[in-house]
Amino acid sequence: MRVMGVRPPVVGARTHGVSDRTAACGGRSEEYEVSVMASPALLPVTAPPPAAPAKTARPGGPPPEGGRRHGRHPHRQILQDPGHSEGRGEGHGEGHGETTRAKTTDEHHAPSLPGDLADVLHHGGRPREQARAAHSGSFPRVPRHLAVILDGNRRWADRHHCPAVDAYRVGASRVHALMTWCEQAGIPFVTVWALSQDNLYRNPGTVAEILRAVVEGVRGMAAEGRWRIRVIGDLERLPSDQVRVLREVEERTCGLPGTTLNVAIAYSGRWDLVDAVRALTLLRHDGPPRSRSVIEHQLAQHLSTAGQPEVDLLIRSSGEQRLSGFMPWQTAEAELYFTGTLWPDFGEADFALALHAYAARDRRHGR
Repeated sequence: MRVMGVRPPVVGARTHGVSDRTAACGGRSEEYEVSVMASPALLPVTAPPPAAPAKTARPGGPPPEGGRRHGRHPHRQILQDPGHSEGRGEGHGEGHGETTRAKTTDEHHAPSLPGDLADVLHHGGRPREQARAAHSGSFPRVPRHLAVILDGNRRWADRHHCPAVDAYRVGASRVHALMTWCEQAGIPFVTVWALSQDNLYRNPGTVAEILRAVVEGVRGMAAEGRWRIRVIGDLERLPSDQVRVLREVEERTCGLPGTTLNVAIAYSGRWDLVDAVRALTLLRHDGPPRSRSVIEHQLAQHLSTAGQPEVDLLIRSSGEQRLSGFMPWQTAEAELYFTGTLWPDFGEADFALALHAYAARDRRHGR
């Protein structure tokens, strides 16, 4: 596995300004401050964003111009990009070495998620011109199989003062957009990790709402008749009525010629391997010892992604830099791309940057 990422932190810079995702907060402005301590060696250089407009100093606040914070955390590096909000992990574990503080100008009134989320839903919360600039319309090389860990939904909900289920609904719209971009780029297989087995141990009421949002999103994509949808994971852990809906989605889309979408729900990489080994053991008969290559091939045929190519590129949103047990067999030789963008904010610009980074890699597979 090799690691890729987004732009390097800029040492000593500090940014305060109006977020481009204010539409999702009922029109109120946000102030943001993002701090990272991740290694810059993992982050290739990209063009810096436009400088934030100057602001007047506030009593007890920071100086109006960017600069070093004297006497406070001199070792930190500040990322000058409101579109890449990095922070603590959620869903698949806690983060390491990255912190985020986001504060709105009105914290006394938690707004409900507005009905019009055009900027968030269609541009991932990124400026339109930035999305256009990052997307060249074509890529010199694309992965056959793209996997995405959809991380950062709860932090997005906290930042926008809305219930977690609303973040998952917005996240479902991002999956729909992702499939459109993959279809245009010519990527035949896509896997998204919507819910891990560990996520099921959260508050039961919250889990039930999130499951409903995920199932509604999957059913909505199936209704378009564009993609072949498969659901992978230990569905025995889910309510029977939701399992029935998901199986109906698989049956309705199995004959479609479009891109294949694997939706991982109640999924664990260890569960996937154990289930494959158990199936292989049940089929084994007495006979001559099998070679290692035969066993490896047969094991792969009993994984949840049997018959599909291994993952070439894995993207994880929200700034976390680990796989959390996601598809350990299928990602053995995958390129890893980590972005600080929270999943509900993931836009076409983020997608294009990931594919350009993938195309720039020299994949020799150890040869």
